[in-house]
Amino acid sequence: MNDQDISTPNNIPMLIGMNITSKLALEAEMSPLVLVAYRQVFATLAIAPFAYWMEWKTRPQITMPIIFQIFLCSLTGALGSILIVAGLYSVLWGKTRETATLEGKETDANTKLDAVFKEIEKNDLELQLQK
Repeated sequence: MNDQDISTPNNIPMLIGMNITSKLALEAEMSPLVLVAYRQVFATLAIAPFAYWMEWKTRPQITMPIIFQIFLCSLTGALGSILIVAGLYSVLWGKTRETATLEGKETDANTKLDAVFKEIEKNDLELQLQK
């Protein structure tokens, strides 16, 4: 395990900013896959100059094993980001669908069943009050 966890106080503003921009982009109906691609490109462009400047004296020779390791790291990072954003997207889509159902914009089997059960409860209460 790393000495520094991702949720340290120094990283919290970054996580908050990433959460807000992801939510705004998804609410603006941006595709989650496009959001992940843009986020990866922006992160690469933002961090590359610092990496070059800080490591230019100690840079090892680039060999095939190093290129393969870079490829695996970028692949797993991109896949993880896609899974996270797709999960957020599905949660937000589910909440939107639930809200639309409650507002009467969408009628499906669950809404009809709810209406039937409410009618049964109403009739049952009327029968109990009559007794």
